[in-house]
Amino acid sequence: MNRVAVIGGGYAGAAFAVHLSRQARAPLDIAVVEPRAQVGGGLAYSTPGPNHRLNAPDVIHPLYPNDEEHFRRWLEATGRLAADPDAWYGDGRLYPRRGDFGAYVAAEFAAYRERNPSGSSLEHRRDRAVAIQRRRDGLHLALAGGAPVVADRCVIALGQEQAPFNLPGDAGGRLVGDPFAPGALAAIPRDATVLVVGTGLTAADAVASLVGQGHTGPITCLSRRGLRPKDQNPATAEQTIWERMAVQPPPFVQQNGVPTSIVELARIVREDARDRMARGETWHGAIDDVRDAAGELWRGLPVSDKRRFVRHLKPYYDVHRFRIPPQTRDIVRRAEERGQLRFGSGRIAGAEAVAEAVAVTVRRRGEARARVHHYGAVVSCVGLANAVDHSRNPFVRSCLEQGLARPSDMGRGLESDDRGRIIDADGAPVESVYVIGGMTLDRFGEVPAAVFLLRQVLAVLPGFIASMDRT
Repeated sequence: MNRVAVIGGGYAGAAFAVHLSRQARAPLDIAVVEPRAQVGGGLAYSTPGPNHRLNAPDVIHPLYPNDEEHFRRWLEATGRLAADPDAWYGDGRLYPRRGDFGAYVAAEFAAYRERNPSGSSLEHRRDRAVAIQRRRDGLHLALAGGAPVVADRCVIALGQEQAPFNLPGDAGGRLVGDPFAPGALAAIPRDATVLVVGTGLTAADAVASLVGQGHTGPITCLSRRGLRPKDQNPATAEQTIWERMAVQPPPFVQQNGVPTSIVELARIVREDARDRMARGETWHGAIDDVRDAAGELWRGLPVSDKRRFVRHLKPYYDVHRFRIPPQTRDIVRRAEERGQLRFGSGRIAGAEAVAEAVAVTVRRRGEARARVHHYGAVVSCVGLANAVDHSRNPFVRSCLEQGLARPSDMGRGLESDDRGRIIDADGAPVESVYVIGGMTLDRFGEVPAAVFLLRQVLAVLPGFIASMDRT
């Protein structure tokens, strides 16, 4: 029996294991190595916060192509939808809790572990992979706390890591480095003055958590540019997301071709957004067309322009592309209206622990002089790390140190080919090791959304299964 090890049990790893067991032509031994208690949650969908919602409606989060309401039916059947009436918004769209989506994927994995079309065995090894070696009898995957896993094929399905954050100075133990860690925000006194470093979706979730636990003290959200996620598209889509993605080439490419510079691409998007708004529409469709063609557009740009995008334009694209759930937006707005919450732009120049607080020196954008503000707690919401060669994950470091993998052209992931095979240090594809998900960001332009991860999984599987059939 062929042995398959999937490293990382978030959405991408769980979806790969489920669909592999559905499509395999012979029984397989599939082990998903994931340190969390359940497979399917990962960083994005493991949060238990009742105010942490999907940043797009439920139908944009499929596990099965052409069945966009499968997740909704599961919510109804399990009673989770009835227990969360706020999931329905006034526009008739459903924004479930992220933790419920993680539980749904975990339940589907468990169902296929009990029974699947190929008769494969699915196992959750609750452990962390720390190293990999190629030997004559297969791939040996060392685990942090147990016996190694030996496999014929390995699929790296790791997401991007949280970016490390340290205040430039002494926080005196008042820095919350991971707002989603159990009890991290609950430990903050309710009347404390809080600085949230970041103004994106993670910061909005942190604010929603603080307000939801009865926080009464003032909250300030600060980032370099002060950019905030935009609202959802008010228009109802005429096609399902899967139908949109099936159109090839994507509408953007059909209309504009593939721009060869980031300047040209930005010009086309701005003109499209202006034209739409002149017709009485919103700008959302212009960004959605770019999103659906991201892979083609990204591959058409030279590396120098990709770097310009990441350095200058990505923050602006992200706030238009990754939109805030309306329930979370309403919580944030109410906090602003009552004067509890403020947003700002600037840089942190220093920090010093003083008495019952931390004194943070902030140089706000447009101000010549820095000012000192006192906070009872500082919460880091700075997002995800981008430099894979500085990864804190020992498994990723092992792949790089052994020459089994090499960084992608932008250094934000691992290089792979069109079939998903990892590229080694000599530039050759490795038939036994594949990579999907967050580690392929530089190949596909963007991959974090569930629907794009599913498309990638389904695209990689036929070649993956064929390679095992040849073995």
